Amino acid sequence: MEYICVDIGGTEIKGGITKSGSLPTMLEKRTSVLTNAEKGFDEIIFSLDSLIDFFYSKRTAGIAISSAGTINPYSGKCIYATQNLPGFTGFNIKNYIEKKYSVRCSVINDGQAALLGEATYGVAREKKNIAMMTLGTGVGGAYFADDIVFGEDFSFGRFGHLCFVKEGRLCNCGKLGCVEQYVSTSVLIEDAREKLAVSNGKEFFEHIRANNIQAHKILESFLGDLASVLLKINELVDVKLFVIGGGVTGSADLWIPRLQKILPTKNIVVAQLGNDAGMLGAFEWHNRELSERLR
Repeated sequence: MEYICVDIGGTEIKGGITKSGSLPTMLEKRTSVLTNAEKGFDEIIFSLDSLIDFFYSKRTAGIAISSAGTINPYSGKCIYATQNLPGFTGFNIKNYIEKKYSVRCSVINDGQAALLGEATYGVAREKKNIAMMTLGTGVGGAYFADDIVFGEDFSFGRFGHLCFVKEGRLCNCGKLGCVEQYVSTSVLIEDAREKLAVSNGKEFFEHIRANNIQAHKILESFLGDLASVLLKINELVDVKLFVIGGGVTGSADLWIPRLQKILPTKNIVVAQLGNDAGMLGAFEWHNRELSERLR
């Protein structure tokens, strides 16, 4: 049997296949599509369906989804999403997928899924008191004490929407000064565009490798903010290990050592599973849900 693993983000939707009976340390037959969130809810759903259709076959036994937004992992409903995913607030992803594809579906927040993946199969395996931040279009986050912590409203660990700067930048969530408006990859690139010819993270880090002075200044400012955010998180929860994930981890060799110099007393590591962390965590949650139903 095969399971489709999906990660819904504001910029792209990623997917892959894992098979039952094997440790899913890697996914098979990966692909991704643009989310097209700027075109609205219907286009997001079209992209999601297109990706699932690419993988779906008579061998498909289930679909495990991680998604941006505040997710009720038991009902599969998106309680709240910013305009990174317009129309997702109130949308029951699980019901929609199960009705359309007639297979069991599970849904979990992307940050929580990424940390669950790392705690089960990756760099945080057999560790406790872990805080994770995923830096992408927005900023995901999660906390793992003895297990993943959802909180009563399922938003515990959504570090991207902590207040970082009082009366600061307007966030997509409607609040001012959220972490997401200072340490997301999209903000890093937006700041870089003012002084450099870049359109994505890969191009920005090419400037870093070329020792561009302006790029280094932008990165230093970004890392200073990121360090302050990590300290703020540590004030809220007991953190023994920080795990940083998201697209920027592909260039981690250029910035993790610098971050570690700013915070020499903190244990900071890069997500081992890379962009697969959320999908593998979603698969782990899928298995847990199945086990609960069979009891």
